[in-house]
Amino acid sequence: MKSWNIPRVPILILLSFALCLINFSSNSLQAEDWSKVIETAEENLRSWNVTPAYKQISQALEKDPQNPQLLVLLARIYFLQGNYAKSLETLERINQKTPSDQQIQGFQSFVKTLEELTRSFTQYESAHFILRLDPKIDRILVDYALDTLEKAYEKIGREFQYFPEEKILVEIYADADSFNAASSLSKRDIEVSGAIAITKFNKIVMASPWTLLRGYRWMDTLTHEYVHYVIVRTSNNNTPIWLHEGTAKYHEKLWKDVKGDYLTPFSEDLLARALETNALISFQQMEPSLVKLSSQEEVQLAFVEVASAVEYITTTGGLGILPKIMNILKKGVPASVAVSEALGKSYGDFEKGWKEFLKGKNLKKTPGLEGENFKLKGPNPEEEALFEEIRSFQAREQVKRGDDFRRIGRRQAAVLEYQRALRNAPNSPFILNKLALAYMELGDLDKAKEQLEKARASNPNYVTTYTNLGDIYLAQGDYTRAIQNYGESNQINPFNPAIHKNMGIAYFKLGNLEQAVKEWKNALILDPGDVSIVQLLEQTRVSQ
Repeated sequence: MKSWNIPRVPILILLSFALCLINFSSNSLQAEDWSKVIETAEENLRSWNVTPAYKQISQALEKDPQNPQLLVLLARIYFLQGNYAKSLETLERINQKTPSDQQIQGFQSFVKTLEELTRSFTQYESAHFILRLDPKIDRILVDYALDTLEKAYEKIGREFQYFPEEKILVEIYADADSFNAASSLSKRDIEVSGAIAITKFNKIVMASPWTLLRGYRWMDTLTHEYVHYVIVRTSNNNTPIWLHEGTAKYHEKLWKDVKGDYLTPFSEDLLARALETNALISFQQMEPSLVKLSSQEEVQLAFVEVASAVEYITTTGGLGILPKIMNILKKGVPASVAVSEALGKSYGDFEKGWKEFLKGKNLKKTPGLEGENFKLKGPNPEEEALFEEIRSFQAREQVKRGDDFRRIGRRQAAVLEYQRALRNAPNSPFILNKLALAYMELGDLDKAKEQLEKARASNPNYVTTYTNLGDIYLAQGDYTRAIQNYGESNQINPFNPAIHKNMGIAYFKLGNLEQAVKEWKNALILDPGDVSIVQLLEQTRVSQ
């Protein structure tokens, strides 16, 4: 799920563990000789240990090639390997040999849908990952995604003492309908729960940041989902949702050497109020998935709760405590037993200690903040859709008047209108960015930065803030800070060619020609008709 601070909500990402799509359990079809092989293969598939399952079933089929139960398992194995064509081919063999089975037909229909959805995908590989996406839309993601995933592989691997040997499949879908079909999540799950990625079926399935109005922290989300994958493998898929999501949330920024940092001003406010009013969501209420909680605020509260619980576990138990818990969970014991055994205290004492830990954080309440918004792109213009996020009607009208003043060059009057709007909607990053733009047009970059810093403090996941800060630092010749802020923009919405063009200019000014050329080529992927970028590349080639 999304990282959520949310992720940021935390990024909801939500994990489903329903691996066995088919329970093809007719005893009459199962040869007694294969019962142990089938049982072992089933257990391996439940924890996504696909390679030994494939070896077992392949060897069995060499001796009994028409056994439908073995063929069903083979079809599932191909599916979990991401080989949808072979899975369909195997299912068709079953249909030819046995009477029609409703469960198999349902599975076959789902696999066929995935095969069709991914037909236009191109596959890219790194040392430990296979990335599939539609290059016509999402080619810009490839290098950044694989780089992020490889960093996550190393850093999460050291944290959990686990490095998968098989390459992990990642699929990115360019529109909400495709993602919904591939993930089994709904549009409601995206917009209400922030569920824009899921670790399921032995792979990571993610919606492109292109699908959302403002993008999302997609690189953190990739790491968040990879943590889910590691948890499934190291605990034999025996980890409850609160520990799954808390562990993923707490480690989702580890790819950039940040552990924790799961609190945003909004989520901190949520947690402070819930703690004060005894309104925390219980771990039991979070089952079977955070996605199914009733509101976006509940989901964000749940994410920050479970992340704080994992922080408490790691603070109390020290280095290696989480791998220790995963190893205990492998035995199939309840999480309460695993946590209690690993920490050396009763589960009741753990919960009591966690709540005391929260109280000791002196969490800050800040009224009027905006939470994460996972609004899908729609038919309305982006500006109009963003206006709808301003709750105050009066503030919306004042912003519109400010925009009118800017259009006719009356920038000082625009400043006054935006300032009035902020009195009705304080901490709105949308309005703060409007005010910053007016100051930038007036040439007052220091005042513009002041507004943008306020916007960043109120919502650290608002992409426009970083783009505008990057522009200011570029204009001021502070190229290192320009790159830092454009990089933050890229982590949320990489589809703005100006980000890559300007980042390339900043790299060029710092003498890093290799990175400059890389970013300019990325800008051309998004805007192949930009002659100025072609000229920059040509000048760089000549200078070399």
